[in-house]
Amino acid sequence: MASLTRPEHPTARSLWARTRLSECFEPGYGTALSTPILETDSRSEISIGRRPASRPAALLVMLATVASSEAAFAQISNVQPLLAKEAEPGLSSALEGSLDWRTGNLSLLIFSGNVITRYRHGRHLVFFLARGDETLNAGDRILFKHLEHLRYRLDIVGPLQVETFGQVEQDQARRVWPRALVGGGPRLSLIGSDNLDLAIAAAYMFEYQHVRATGELDDGQVELAHRLSTYVVLIIHANSILKFGETFYVQPRFDDASDLRLLSETEMLVTVTDHVAFKSGLVVAYDSSPPLGIRNLDTGLKTTLQISF
Repeated sequence: MASLTRPEHPTARSLWARTRLSECFEPGYGTALSTPILETDSRSEISIGRRPASRPAALLVMLATVASSEAAFAQISNVQPLLAKEAEPGLSSALEGSLDWRTGNLSLLIFSGNVITRYRHGRHLVFFLARGDETLNAGDRILFKHLEHLRYRLDIVGPLQVETFGQVEQDQARRVWPRALVGGGPRLSLIGSDNLDLAIAAAYMFEYQHVRATGELDDGQVELAHRLSTYVVLIIHANSILKFGETFYVQPRFDDASDLRLLSETEMLVTVTDHVAFKSGLVVAYDSSPPLGIRNLDTGLKTTLQISF
């Protein structure tokens, strides 16, 4: 289908989304994955190692989304998670993974995994993050998402740093297939003490996004956007065991400030040993202009056992 411009007015987009949702429960409706994602999700996660569809299918996809180990966040991800260990000289990494196996009325197998690797040498820091989630029903994939992010940071003088980054992702539930971005800009480390870390950053970001075909009017639409990507990171070291973190992103388009993406991630980390920590986090994400059939707001609550070295 040829690319079409989505309705610009929020009310028009909302009415369209509700219409598509109601159609999911009508006989003969054939695209389960255009069902809007439910807003709230909760999970428990254990880290391991080194650091066309019919009405029943539409119901199954909605239930699988609720059962999924991670909410389908609104096309912006926190790529600076709170870790038990700071980036010391040399190589450090962590591997987080979870498995959810359900039988009975629902036969689901849900995989989720994160790989976090950092390398610091003098003034240079390289950071790599990879995330993946897959949901299977009787061996058939019904939901899939992945994200890879690479970031380089250079200390210039005093609190001034510069960053460059690149990212690619695919998210079947949010109709992002694929999204890629590159960018860079300055970062200021305002406070760096034993009890408190505070940093702010602003970067130019170029974004490419292809909308996955699911029977909507915007199927196959390609969007190219120039965005300002800003964030603030606050980490409070309450003591040697307890740590709190807040990361807040704002990403408006340069040519249309109403096209805005926001992300807030609040985390609490409890260190158990030198290599094991327990982490809980609350994520709230907002996209003012998502693909058709996708809601603007997502929230997620997650609990993680983190193993790193």
